[in-house]
Amino acid sequence: MDQDYYQEIIIGHHKNPVGFMKLKEVDVFHRLSNQQCADEFTVSLKYDKEIVAEIGIQGQGCAISRASASIMTSLLKGQSIKGVKALLPNFLSAFEREVDLLGVLDCDEVRALLIVKDNPAKRECALLPWVAFNTCLNINE
Repeated sequence: MDQDYYQEIIIGHHKNPVGFMKLKEVDVFHRLSNQQCADEFTVSLKYDKEIVAEIGIQGQGCAISRASASIMTSLLKGQSIKGVKALLPNFLSAFEREVDLLGVLDCDEVRALLIVKDNPAKRECALLPWVAFNTCLNINE
């Protein structure tokens, strides 16, 4: 796929983000900001037994961070907590070195996010919602 295709994915998720809402019931949340870009998000999770039943995103950010939060929500909602915990290190590693993407991460949306991995500032934007999500999963363990 070419870079224009991946940019279309980012723009589409930025303009029509998935999961940008306040959840009525929340089991855990975490707020995180990126001072370099003024991105700030609160990621809220609602569990149903061992499933990530709902993901709510609140806040503001650049196109990359908003698209990343949207992609994260669309991929991880409905997944098992155990499965997501196993996938997150794979996602985070993909920004540091070449890795084979696993499971639901093996998709064009994640590849679109990876186009910024060589730009340190934009890499932080792309990782911000995922790091907040990861923190949520590890609260109250």
